[in-house]
Amino acid sequence: MTDKTPPPVPPSAPVPPESPARADEKRQRILDAGLALFARKGYHATAVPEIAQAASVATGTIYRHFATKDALLNAVYLHWQSALTAMMETRGDTRLPVAERFAGDWHRLVVWHRDHPDASAFLNSHAAMAELEDDARAATHAYRMALQGIVGAAMDRQEIRMSPPEVTASVLHHAAAGLARDARAGALALTDPVIDAAGRLLWLGLTR
Repeated sequence: MTDKTPPPVPPSAPVPPESPARADEKRQRILDAGLALFARKGYHATAVPEIAQAASVATGTIYRHFATKDALLNAVYLHWQSALTAMMETRGDTRLPVAERFAGDWHRLVVWHRDHPDASAFLNSHAAMAELEDDARAATHAYRMALQGIVGAAMDRQEIRMSPPEVTASVLHHAAAGLARDARAGALALTDPVIDAAGRLLWLGLTR
């Protein structure tokens, strides 16, 4: 009688571990895809499989890097808010007249929003989300404090009119983000002369 028992299946070769560089590259693709989709569709309207498809990774790969969708949101937010804050905390030459320092800081702020359209839209529309954790909220606070620093010294020396610093920070942020939003919509060309003209209008409002 012929033995019909199938031969044993050899064990599968172990899957080699992913290199750190390859893992970092996938993580960055996930962050980039998350930013683009959150900026365009909003966090709640974006599904994790959509992010995976945009990042060219499996859905499970996202969960190997980020435990939850909320964790991905916070990572994206913290990265970009920290980048914007670090830019704003880089002060110009303190020997310049205060009006010139304001003009330079304002110009850098608007250019950042103009040159990072997805990040600008994302940060502006997700800053008040309940899903943000303490680190992300702290980054937002640091950004607002950096904005207050643009005019804080001038207020201390009474070179411009006094107003609540948090109000001034909010006006500066929404003015810069609004200009960038209108530029994305094609309502205006956000050239250097346009940025500087808007800065002069703001400065007049602060000094009169």
